[in-house]
Amino acid sequence: MMMKKSLFRSMALVAALVAADVAMAVDPVKTYYRYRNERGIMVIDDNISPEMARRGYDIVTINGTLIERVPPALTDEQIKEKQVEAERIKEEARIREWEISLLRKYRTVEEIEAARDRVLKEFDNQLEILRGNLVSQRSQIEVQQQRAADLERRGRPVYDSIRDNITALQQEMAATENSIALRQEEIAKVRAEYDADIAQFRKMLARRKK
Repeated sequence: MMMKKSLFRSMALVAALVAADVAMAVDPVKTYYRYRNERGIMVIDDNISPEMARRGYDIVTINGTLIERVPPALTDEQIKEKQVEAERIKEEARIREWEISLLRKYRTVEEIEAARDRVLKEFDNQLEILRGNLVSQRSQIEVQQQRAADLERRGRPVYDSIRDNITALQQEMAATENSIALRQEEIAKVRAEYDADIAQFRKMLARRKK
């Protein structure tokens, strides 16, 4: 008889434990919002308005155990400050990488100036060639126009080949003028980049002397 009662109690205990496990699985621990309302009073509620949420709140259990702390939303001024700080950090990283690159390529300001002069001289040579082409094209157009004028003075029609030559040469001149303009833009850009490199290199040297 005692063995039956003991067996019954064991079976009841197992059933109770199984039931508790099932209940926990079906009904997890409920959480609440803990925050200070508009009067500064701490409250715990199962919901929170968007306005109160922006002020920050805690997620807690019914007995007050902290699960998560949500900080207040940033103000517009704080957002701007973070953006400014992020830009500052980004700019510092850019300058740091720039200076590392300069130190890998040059040892003195004079080396940068020499590199700049070599590059600019190459551009100048290209410009001279383009300008020479432009003079030649303009001269050829004048020759073709003179031939056309001679024919017109004699009352003869201008040959199509002359007209075609003039059109083709004018197109070549336009392309050459465009190439010259592009080279001049590149020269200005390269000069500015080298000047910036020189200025930054001098800043590094000045910092090392301090």
